[in-house]
This record gives sequence, structure tokens and C-alpha cells, in this order.
Amino acid sequence: MSVQSVNRAVDILSLFTVEKTRLGITEMANMLGLSKTTIHGLVRTLVSRGFLQQDPETRKYMLGLRIYELGSNLAASLKINQVGSPVVHDLAGEVGLSARLALWDPPAMVLTMTALPGSSGSQMQQMGPRLPCHCTAIGKAVLAALEPDELHDTLDHTVLVKMTSHTITDRRELLDQLEMFQRQGYAEDREEFMLGVGCYAAAVRGPGGAIVGSISVSGLPQQVFKRNRTDLAGRLMAAADSVSRAMGHIPSGF
Repeated sequence: MSVQSVNRAVDILSLFTVEKTRLGITEMANMLGLSKTTIHGLVRTLVSRGFLQQDPETRKYMLGLRIYELGSNLAASLKINQVGSPVVHDLAGEVGLSARLALWDPPAMVLTMTALPGSSGSQMQQMGPRLPCHCTAIGKAVLAALEPDELHDTLDHTVLVKMTSHTITDRRELLDQLEMFQRQGYAEDREEFMLGVGCYAAAVRGPGGAIVGSISVSGLPQQVFKRNRTDLAGRLMAAADSVSRAMGHIPSGF
């Protein structure tokens, strides 16, 4: 396979998103500006290697299990998962909410681990989905911790899509909210990304204070927001600090 073919194969795989899970040959050809014959040949190869599979009902194509396998291998190798696993599990057990880790991959977040309350020590390592930063607590926690120049550059490359009726799509309003989150040390998502889900999140830092990701707790809005806010936020920020230290972050003053 030539370098051009490899690039085109990667382009095909990159077409699949949370919003577009199944695509036909014609759709892929139109999206990439290539002939259907070219797309069909590449898709056939990707199917034979397990990177794509065909939906028997719609005859359209979707990502194959080989993608999941590689993603699982990558998730297991990530340092944030290796050092954060016990912290995420303990946090989920302490607060009775789902706890998650996510990596900062500008201008979005990538989920890497989920621990459910009462899961007896089990965590699900995962790669993805990619989530927007402007309407999720895991993303806002990172945005609030960025330096001003990096924050504005990130927002310049972010479309403030309205995911629910609660999503903030005005940049000035979002910046005001992020300023508040920066002061309090954690971010909030009040059904802004998904109706029926509330979330708190705090940023995770690495060497030199660099932002590497975030840790969150989430559940039904009443489970998250109608409880002792100081206690829940304190446990969350303590967990974020623990993961940050394990990632190599040394707080100022030490």
C-alpha cells in the first residue's frame, strides 16, 4: 500500500465520529472528494483487516473491533490511567457517583477511564469518545486552568455548538463562567452536554504544571447538585491533586 493509500485510509477512519457512526461508500467519497471506486477498494482492505465492518441491515460501514482493541491497548499504556486507576475507583466509592479520567487533546477531551460506584474495584479503560470542551465539566475544568493566551487560542478553534437548551454558546458568558471556575478550583456541567446528567470536574496537571487532563464525578443532577457541595468538591479536588502528583506535578511552595 502506497503512502497516499495509507493517508487516504486514515482519512476514511477519521470520518467516523460519535455523530456519524455509519457511512456508505457514496457518503465517504463525497466527504473526501474521491471516486467511489477508490473508496470501495480502500474500504474493502480496511474490512479485511478488521478496522471497518459492514452493518448487515443498512449495508453501511462502521468502525471495526480492531479499532477498539488498539484503543484498549493504548488506554492501558497511558500513564494517567496507570497512576489514576486507584484514585478514580476510590473516588467513585466515596461519593457514590461515576468517576472518570480524561486527557486534554486540544481542542477537545478524550475519555480514558470510568469507574462506577459499587464496582468492586473494577474500572473500564477506554479511548474516547472525544468530547467538546465548552459544554462538559471535564473540558471546562481544563479551559479554566489554561493561561489566557492558550485559552483564547483554544476558543478560536472551538465551535460553541448548542448541545442542549442549557449549553452556553456566547463566548463572553463562557469566559465569565470559566473565571468563576478558576477561582473555585473545579468546573460544573449542569445538563449542558447531556440532559439528565450533572457533573463536577477538576484539572489534572503534569510536570511543570502543564495541564494534562481532568477527573470528574457525574450522575443525575439531583445526585450531584443536591448534596453537600463543599464535601463533594473537596473530595474531587483532593483526587485531582493526588493524580497530578503521581503524574509528576510538584505544587509551588514544595
